[in-house]
Amino acid sequence: MHNLKISTLIIALISIFLITGCQKDTIVDPGSISEDDYLKQQAISAEEVAGYINTEEISIDDEYEKDMNYDDFGMLKTTYPVTPLKWARKIDRVVKTLFVEQLNDTIKVVTIVKDISGRFIIQAVKDSNNVLDTIRIIKPYTSTITRKVRFLKVNNNNDFKKNWKPIAITLVEGKTNIKNFSISTLEVMTSADTAIINDPLTYWVKLAPGKGGVAIVKPGDAFIIRVTVASEIPQPEYACLRTGIDAGFKRHRARFLMDLVSETESNGVYTRVYQKIFAARLPMGISFGHMNAIVDVMSYNSINDDTDPYMNSFWGMPYLVKRF
Repeated sequence: MHNLKISTLIIALISIFLITGCQKDTIVDPGSISEDDYLKQQAISAEEVAGYINTEEISIDDEYEKDMNYDDFGMLKTTYPVTPLKWARKIDRVVKTLFVEQLNDTIKVVTIVKDISGRFIIQAVKDSNNVLDTIRIIKPYTSTITRKVRFLKVNNNNDFKKNWKPIAITLVEGKTNIKNFSISTLEVMTSADTAIINDPLTYWVKLAPGKGGVAIVKPGDAFIIRVTVASEIPQPEYACLRTGIDAGFKRHRARFLMDLVSETESNGVYTRVYQKIFAARLPMGISFGHMNAIVDVMSYNSINDDTDPYMNSFWGMPYLVKRF
């Protein structure tokens, strides 16, 4: 009787093992994440998009006060004169929030919102009775950075992690909570194509190569970047072109002042167009880099007034630099 009970127990255990083995693809781990949470992770970490998302903050964080124009890629030297005025935007804290929107059965969109808090630091030379003194002005600020990632459902696997693929991203948009101007239009011109953007968060760039895809360029290839700004302030803004990359052992950044090429006024509203010809950069020893060409605009008094708040708005176009 005792042996019969043991045999029955063994048969029961074998049956459970066989049933479990047959159903392993359909069992859901109670501790696993949801499909939407997985897409949130992929929106910032998937190979196709992670580089563009990471370089947003690298490009706009100067670390310390630098000349108006600087390039620490170590490849191309600027020909601009040294200016006694230096400034930096320093990021102290980033809080990410992600939202998932299902457009239809096969398309989901993840919106990435980064709430930034930091300091805008100005280093200026003050001349008092022929005595030069260096002063340092610090303006705390908060801003928001937003970008969207589109996912396509490519499978109907029981494991939802195998079902979704990122296929497109929008431009990145950043802005302080207060500003007295707005970016109206961004134009990005390469030898192959021209993009005209009126709203960075509705302009989609495909991650696949081809028409409508992320521009793929070689080091040294030129862009023409043009931005139109509307303002009620008579003093022109400071418009800079930025880019940056994390090379693993060092972060490389470049910032160049854009040229004011036209200005018109109508009923107290100033429309200004800034432009810059920009050469793609890639640090030595790196075969490719995911970057953003960021047009970074700030108010005149952000730099030239020690009490006015820091006001800023920027749009950034993703591009890939690759050695062929």
